[in-house]
Amino acid sequence: MNQELASIVKSMYIRKRKPIIAQWEIGELLKKDPDIDSSHIKSFGQTFCRVLGKPVYQSTRSFLDKVAAYCRRKSVKRVLVIAQWFHYARCVNEVKRVGLKPVVDQETMPKSFCTEKFGQLWTSSEERHVLHTLISSLTKHREEENKKWKEG
Repeated sequence: MNQELASIVKSMYIRKRKPIIAQWEIGELLKKDPDIDSSHIKSFGQTFCRVLGKPVYQSTRSFLDKVAAYCRRKSVKRVLVIAQWFHYARCVNEVKRVGLKPVVDQETMPKSFCTEKFGQLWTSSEERHVLHTLISSLTKHREEENKKWKEG
């Protein structure tokens, strides 16, 4: 899947040479590509917890918090969102949350699911994806309503 996403980023980069901001898995693949100027790539990876001696999981939210800080320093206001289609809506919403304007081209995003051996089980089938998305959306809505009630 990372190869597929990197391929999409590369094809868009070849058409319009814009800086690339990527999660480290994709960024590292792109840095090895001779058709892409590696100085145009900024990638963000996981942080490392020295206490536990292991990486801290990087969620879409924590990744985009890093992207937003970087974009503010570079005066970037718009970003093209590249993601698997089952992550796409959440990614677009997170881009908006951090104050950036998402540019979208959802039709070019890969629609295949990962295998069950992949780390995120909810991405291994359409049924799991739908259930996960529904539960996550309801949880987020409940949290927002509870916050309004507490503040109001």
